[in-house]
Amino acid sequence: ASPFPTATEATAALVDATKRAHWAQRIEAYEKQVIELQGALAAPELADLPEQRPDTAAALEAESLADQRRTTAVERHSEARGAQAEIQRLTQLHRERAAGLAQQRTHAELLSAVAYRCQGKAAPYISLQRWVLSAYLADICRYANQRLTLMTSGRYQLRLTDEGGHGGRQAGLGLRVLDAYTGEEREVSSLSGGETFQASLALALGVADTVQAHAGGVPLEALFIDEGFGSLDPDNLQLAMDELDRLREGGRMIGLISHVGALRERIRGGIEVIAGDRGSTLRVEA
Repeated sequence: ASPFPTATEATAALVDATKRAHWAQRIEAYEKQVIELQGALAAPELADLPEQRPDTAAALEAESLADQRRTTAVERHSEARGAQAEIQRLTQLHRERAAGLAQQRTHAELLSAVAYRCQGKAAPYISLQRWVLSAYLADICRYANQRLTLMTSGRYQLRLTDEGGHGGRQAGLGLRVLDAYTGEEREVSSLSGGETFQASLALALGVADTVQAHAGGVPLEALFIDEGFGSLDPDNLQLAMDELDRLREGGRMIGLISHVGALRERIRGGIEVIAGDRGSTLRVEA
């Protein structure tokens, strides 16, 4: 019996020679490939393969999971490399800043030591301010001694001392008195009242001379001295007045404020304050 019900269908099923030759070649190639594959499967190393085909779906799923893990690992590796680069950058920055900080610390320690010394908190316990003032005080003493030597007939001279830099006290502005009679130095507090006045007067005049010297020679033309003369005996009063006379002769005006009557004999002109029941009155003597 024919698989084609009609002649028309049989005619439609007819294929030309070219197609039949092509299909024949494909069939032959397929049969050849089957023989090659059968030979390969018959190889000794494949003799132990199971008859059942492997589960490719599970293998594909495992491959997909492995690929995901690989992708995650690559991303984390990239992040780790970035973090490593940032750590290296920060480490270098830390080294640079640590080096700069060390220099600043050294500089700060130096400044702190200088400040500590300038504040007089370290030996020799003289602050910068007191050191500068001591230089001026040395000049004052030099000028004052010229006066004090005359007023004390050569007995006393003032000496600048740096004692006192202990027990929390600063040094640099201390004064002692050199007594030519004993050849020893002693505290200024050991002077009598009259001697203290003479030393004070000499220092006041020394200040005036020092100011004049440091002011480019600009003179202090007027000086006023308040009290103290009453503590002097006649001889010392005479010496003090002699020194003041020398100052007046040098062109300075000296104003004395005192209640000592003996001064009237030595003062040319002045203003006398007279107390009364209705208040004080002034009397000017030319």
